[in-house]
Amino acid sequence: MGTMGGMLLTGGWARLARRWLAWLALLVVSASAGIAVALLVTPMQTVTVAGQVIQVGASAPSLACPARDRSTCSARACRPT
Repeated sequence: MGTMGGMLLTGGWARLARRWLAWLALLVVSASAGIAVALLVTPMQTVTVAGQVIQVGASAPSLACPARDRSTCSARACRPT
């Protein structure tokens, strides 16, 4: 790859942009996979609130909004279907 007066020749900027975008995509995919795995392996924790014993923990990653689907919630805890 040659330069002329400190500027990259034709195609150099595009190649550099593609390389940066590829690294950015790899970073986003790696971070997403790491977060998903961490959520899956997080253990349940037992908590006592106002005399009630409940177990809380992370739920599996989902693209659905759980607040909109109230049918999966019970009086004790909200559990994914």
